[in-house]
Amino acid sequence: MEVKQKNLGKSQVELEFELTSEEFLEHYKHAIEHLKGHIKVDGFREGKAPASMVEEKLKPEALLMEAGDHAVRHV
Repeated sequence: MEVKQKNLGKSQVELEFELTSEEFLEHYKHAIEHLKGHIKVDGFREGKAPASMVEEKLKPEALLMEAGDHAVRHV
């Protein structure tokens, strides 16, 4: 992981970070697990559907946004 910090003045800081695909994959998996409890998949109790079926039900943008949010909070 690479992190860059840039002072913008007036007590503002810009952070830029770059994750490898392996690092981001962990956040992606966490996003699927988190969203699993909020997605209804026929034939499964809430939160018990396989990750692949949950991934099919979600829009790719929503999954990437959740993974990105998780990455930002934990990096």
